[in-house]
Formats: sequence, C-alpha cells, structure tokens
Amino acid sequence: LSDMGLTNLPSEVMRFYKTFGVECTGLTSLVLDGNDIKWLPVYLRTMTTLTDLSLRNCKFTRLPYFIGDLQNLKTVWLEGNDIIAPPNDIVRRGVQAMLQYMRAVDTSWWTKELDIAGQRFDVVPLEVCSVDSLTSLRMHNQMFRTVPEQIKNLTSLTHLNLQHCALVELPDTISGLYSLRELIVNNNRLLTLPSGIGMCTA
Repeated sequence: LSDMGLTNLPSEVMRFYKTFGVECTGLTSLVLDGNDIKWLPVYLRTMTTLTDLSLRNCKFTRLPYFIGDLQNLKTVWLEGNDIIAPPNDIVRRGVQAMLQYMRAVDTSWWTKELDIAGQRFDVVPLEVCSVDSLTSLRMHNQMFRTVPEQIKNLTSLTHLNLQHCALVELPDTISGLYSLRELIVNNNRLLTLPSGIGMCTA
C-alpha cells in the first residue's frame, strides 16, 4: 500500500486476517511507506501473524503501544518519521527491545506496575508520567540526572525506585506524591532532597 496518499489504514486490511481455533492465518507483511498516516487502528493488535511492518516516510511521531502485542514482529522500518515515542534510546536497540518496552508501558495501565529498570535511559520517558494509574514504578539502574516535573501526575504511586542512577536533583513536584510510601534513591549523587518531601506521609 505504498505511496497511495492514505491518511488512515483501510479497514479492508482486516479481511486478510482470519482465526481458526487457536491457529491464525493472515498478513505477515504490511508496507505503508510514503503515506500521510499518523496513527494505526487498535484492531491491528489482533494481527499477531505480522512479521514485517514498514512505515517509512509517513507522518508518525508516536507509535501506538499496542504494537507490543505483535510478538512475531521481526522487522519494523521507521525511517523518515520524527518518532518521539517510544524513545529513540529504545528504538535504536532493535525490534525486540522496542516491543518489550512498549508492551510493558501498555500493560501498566491495568497492572498499575511498571518496571523499566536497567534500560540506561539518559532522560526519563515522559509517557511514563502519563500512566496515572501506577502504584509501583521501578526505574533503577539508569543514566538520567533528574526526574521530570510531570512525575507529580502519578498521584497513586506508593513505590518509586530510583536507585543506582545518576541523579543530582529531584524536582519539588515529587512532594505532591501524597500516596508515596517508599522512595529508594541510594547510590545516586544527591546532596539534598526537596524540602517538601515530608508531605509524602502515606
């Protein structure tokens, strides 16, 4: 479907997907290069037979995180897009790392737990701060020096693990995490904690 001036993925694509009991037959390759598509429909998450997905030179800035459900994907081409989510730190590590990260973020909305420890992020991915249902967030063993102010959005958070990072400061907004019971920040470069940290009295 390359260079067809598409702005959306045609629903007719689903006609190539069928389920017979536990066996699935359907598309293994989907090429959408050179279209004006900015998003992919949710039904794509059921197309688990896909092994190759090409989105070169489209209009994507964010990929839908349900792509993490496509566990048979072997190749994803994204050249010519200005992708900001998932983070470039993840994208450049390859398809499997990208799928694992996207699956973790996607499922965290209902598990209320997110573990992205050891990913060696230089900057905390902002989409993490949008999962406002989180009660547990493990981001230890990273390279970032601070945490975004948007951490204040995680008002249900009870457990936050930031140990073994490169933290030199924490934002004052972390004091707004009133449900926080455990904050782990050992093995960082912190000299002080935000003055309002005592507000976290759960």
